[in-house]
Amino acid sequence: MKTLSAKPAFTLVEILIVIMMIGIFSTGFAISYSNSQKKVTFESDKEKVLSIIQKARNLSLTNLMVNDKQADYYYLEAGTASITLTGYDIDAGTSEIDSLTFSSGITASPAFNVKYYPPYGTVTFDANTHGMILTDGTGNNASTITISEFGGFANAT
Repeated sequence: MKTLSAKPAFTLVEILIVIMMIGIFSTGFAISYSNSQKKVTFESDKEKVLSIIQKARNLSLTNLMVNDKQADYYYLEAGTASITLTGYDIDAGTSEIDSLTFSSGITASPAFNVKYYPPYGTVTFDANTHGMILTDGTGNNASTITISEFGGFANAT
């Protein structure tokens, strides 16, 4: 006659504890992944804003044509959800050169407008605002973008 011997096995409690730990770790990973994706999107938009501002400055220094006519000025309009660079020729014709609509959840404040005048890149501001604060809405990512009155350089902190 054969006797039954006890085989080593996991108890139901041990299995439930392991499943619960896997759930906790995967939740933490998902939150971390989501936050890193938001940061990448935020940094990408910030770099694009700086690029558009630098493009406005470069165009005014090189005095490129707008609509095959002499450029009068380059107008940078930054709103709460987008930034647009438009070229104006001497006959008041316009041509949109570049624009960016911020990614979902990213906002800027306050809105401001800047004119870059060729051929020396002279800068004038429509208001007493020389920059904006770009945020992602969660408070985790924020950057102040300023434009220098002298030279029109953009800086992000």
